[in-house]
Amino acid sequence: MTEAAQKIVKFGFEAYKVMQKIGMKPEDNLPKQILESGMYEDLVHYGMVKSMMITLRRTFVQ
Repeated sequence: MTEAAQKIVKFGFEAYKVMQKIGMKPEDNLPKQILESGMYEDLVHYGMVKSMMITLRRTFVQ
């Protein structure tokens, strides 16, 4: 794996951790949606309820 590819993978895992940390939950799992390096990967949609988003926004915008 090239250095650039390693950085992209690392960024993806870090973004995933941030989404979980702020309270986002997986809402939908779509199997075999993305063709990556000749293999199909699952696509997972994350979300949060509006009240959680409002609370989170108030925490950061002060």
